[in-house]
Amino acid sequence: MARMVTKKYKKETFYEFLSARKKTWRAMFFVLILGALMAYPTPIIPKIKRMGLSPTQVQNLDKFTLVLFYLGIYTEGDGLMMVGLLLLGLAIERVAINWLENRFGCTHFKLQKFTELDQRREAIRYDWDVVNPKYDVERYRHHYFRNDFDELKELMENQTYQKMLLVRKTKENLLSRLGGELAETVEKQNKYKRSLYGDFVPFKIAQRIVETVKFSVKLDCHSKLLSLDDQTKQLITKSYFDH
Repeated sequence: MARMVTKKYKKETFYEFLSARKKTWRAMFFVLILGALMAYPTPIIPKIKRMGLSPTQVQNLDKFTLVLFYLGIYTEGDGLMMVGLLLLGLAIERVAINWLENRFGCTHFKLQKFTELDQRREAIRYDWDVVNPKYDVERYRHHYFRNDFDELKELMENQTYQKMLLVRKTKENLLSRLGGELAETVEKQNKYKRSLYGDFVPFKIAQRIVETVKFSVKLDCHSKLLSLDDQTKQLITKSYFDH
């Protein structure tokens, strides 16, 4: 129980931190663009000084330049490189945020399917004894030694692209009908109840899924990498027929 509470706390903390990073990124991007637009005309100030101004006008222009310098928006022409570097840093930060948010679309469904297909391709390439074993997500249960297999199985079986679109559409329709403060309340209540849309695989769980799927397919295909004898192969085949 304590472990479940800790896991839930870590998950909620992660999403709070991610939300704070997104808000901070938007604020930094807005300030950078605004500062760049304000600093864009400042390189023409030295040219204005050379236009035959009176000493008083030059002095006033120097005071104005000093104020711009204190505000941090004065540049002498080489500031574009600094703005470009800042934009590059913000772009890298945005990529990192997107990766933390949805792992670029790497869901349980996709991870399981691609791992399974990759191992079946290996069976054909290296001429394993069985190249087309029976497909069943349930067979992973025999080689997965955690208590969250039912949850993972549901995600691997139901997390299709059509299901993602349906969940998102249903959510959008619900919020549009509720509207106003009630919609905000529902959004806050569902903040940590992540739907299938936008879900992703945490790194440690992804490692366990990949290892389990690979071992299961290798066992079903009687992979030469496992060095199985004939008696073991017969037992494996018989157990799957019985199942």
